[in-house]
Amino acid sequence: MLIDSHGSLKLRPSTDNKQLTMSLVGDINLGQGIEERLVAGQAAFSEEIAGLLVADLVVGNLEGPQVTKATVNPERGGMKCRAELSAPLFELGFTHFNLANNHTMDCGADGMRETLDLLRQRGVANFGAGENLEAACKLVTVERKGLRLGFLGFSQPELDSATMAGAGVAPLHRQVVLDAVRAAQKQVDLLILSLHEGYEFSDVPRLDFYDFCHELVDEEGVRVIYGHHPHVPHGIEVRGESLILYSVGNFAFDLTYHRAHTYTRHSVIVKLELDSEGCHALRLEPVVLTAEHLLRPATATERQDILDHVLELSRLIQDRRTVADRNREFVEKVMSVVLDAPWQAALRNNRQEFERFCRSQIHRWPYAKVFCDFSEQVVGYQRLSQSPRDRA
Repeated sequence: MLIDSHGSLKLRPSTDNKQLTMSLVGDINLGQGIEERLVAGQAAFSEEIAGLLVADLVVGNLEGPQVTKATVNPERGGMKCRAELSAPLFELGFTHFNLANNHTMDCGADGMRETLDLLRQRGVANFGAGENLEAACKLVTVERKGLRLGFLGFSQPELDSATMAGAGVAPLHRQVVLDAVRAAQKQVDLLILSLHEGYEFSDVPRLDFYDFCHELVDEEGVRVIYGHHPHVPHGIEVRGESLILYSVGNFAFDLTYHRAHTYTRHSVIVKLELDSEGCHALRLEPVVLTAEHLLRPATATERQDILDHVLELSRLIQDRRTVADRNREFVEKVMSVVLDAPWQAALRNNRQEFERFCRSQIHRWPYAKVFCDFSEQVVGYQRLSQSPRDRA
């Protein structure tokens, strides 16, 4: 795969008259430093950003409820965005937001409902969350330039999966995804599958996610997979007629502990050219969230660094063994941190700190998943990538 100096990649010729463009961006949360700018009346996005996003469809992963009343459960922790500060985001021209992620429910069902209401008022479609499992997994369709597109979103299961009778996000359980994809393929010309999955700050996808994406494109005919959650860009894979974006990184997202990682603030807007067969060309537009929390286009030097980084990661993921090795190395590093925290609390005989750590961290699915992956790396235990029904 060769991305040229302009960030462009031609996958194949297109002779189809039905063509449209789509811009995809990663994780969005208007909190911390970005919120401080907005409260101070400063711009969070440079004037050029809206121009970089211009397309027939503009899609992002909206993390954190947009609320005026609902609050974050202090026992659980999490994030929220103040709805009255969100106008600059909507002025960028988004047409769709994925809500299948691990922060949509940080203010509970009430926060999700406030978010859905705000998006309806703003005329922005959404997918991946709802009042129950059926609603969360509902296919959202749009017709542009003679093409009927569908959107589905799924998130790695943490605390927030929708149930038959309870609000939440669509869970990234294998059979749930396959059932929804197979039904959707009969209704649209082209399906955009949005998947929120992975280890934060890792440079390659989790191995079982990597394999599942291959299954989705090779056996189920999905043409575009749009990934996010690691908060950094991953490599891009062209597989037959299909495009896999394992992670497009952050768009506008600031958390204190993110700031130590360069590529949480150096990322890309992915611009796709689509026809009835899928994506035939793409262009990467590098962007930077500055130390002052302003999102702007990358400078020439930053741009080349970001493009080189994505290209190198794209080379890495061509080899499954390399992906497996990188997974093992990353899991071992994470485990050293995750296990050290309760160990240090125990050494200090600090029961309250130990219990707080267990409540806020150990019981959450990302850590259960890391524990399970670590166990598999060491002694071959099965991963927690499937629902209990699938594992039975």
